[in-house]
Amino acid sequence: MREQLNADLKMIEETKASNVKAAKSNTESLETIAIDILGNKAGRLETEKQLFERRNLCEQALSYYKVLLAYFKFDESEQISALSLRLENIQSSLLTAKDSRLQVEQRQLAEKIKSSAETEAKNLKPRIERLERALNILNEIIRNDTEERILKEFIDLNSDSIDEIFSSIHSPHEFRKVKIEGSEISLIRKSDDLDNPVSMISSGQRSALALSIFLTLNRQLKNGPNIILFDDPVVFTDDLNVLSFLDYLRDIVINEGKQIFFATANKRLAGLFEKKFSFLSESDFKNIPLTRN
Repeated sequence: MREQLNADLKMIEETKASNVKAAKSNTESLETIAIDILGNKAGRLETEKQLFERRNLCEQALSYYKVLLAYFKFDESEQISALSLRLENIQSSLLTAKDSRLQVEQRQLAEKIKSSAETEAKNLKPRIERLERALNILNEIIRNDTEERILKEFIDLNSDSIDEIFSSIHSPHEFRKVKIEGSEISLIRKSDDLDNPVSMISSGQRSALALSIFLTLNRQLKNGPNIILFDDPVVFTDDLNVLSFLDYLRDIVINEGKQIFFATANKRLAGLFEKKFSFLSESDFKNIPLTRN
């Protein structure tokens, strides 16, 4: 097809000069004929008008011819019908080329979308695998475990961590160990080794025990976000143990890099919390007052 176009352009260049000359000659002949055939003023004006229109048409045709000549070459002797057919074939080829280019662009876009989807799927694969493992564990728990068994197993496996946290955030240190029998959680007193069920200890001690279990759970979280959220966790705790609890939070921020969200409606507690964490920079510590509408 490219060779045919080059041949056409060559033929157009060869006939350019002769066609231009012929068009100018026809124009001059028409002007001469117009002068000869004018018989009267009215007829002359009408004829001049017609000739002027014909001249404009010729000039317009010549202009189109020059434009066409810039793209195609053809033999002057070639029939108009044959030339028209060739132009139609060229137009059809151009449309085909345009469609082919569009198809190529569409394929490239499809490949780009496919590559992006594969990359995203690859990035999501580890998360999907973790979710599947978690789902399998939850299904296994639902099938085989009761709440009492899960709680007992957790406390038995993590009693040392619970005891350590409980001793850090609660004083006096009158208990040495947490234990569970059936569904009953109790604390073993140091002085007499007797079990003290949670129903028999103070609300402050129960609060400290609940926080110890909660913090141990958070410590066991390996793949989750490194944050802890609290909502007024020390409502039933005395001032001494509040300070112990805040000291413990400060230690895990420093040593474990935890990020803590601490909400409280107690302005005094909020002030103590801010003082305990005053060593943090302004970018690391944010105090966000909230109001109810």
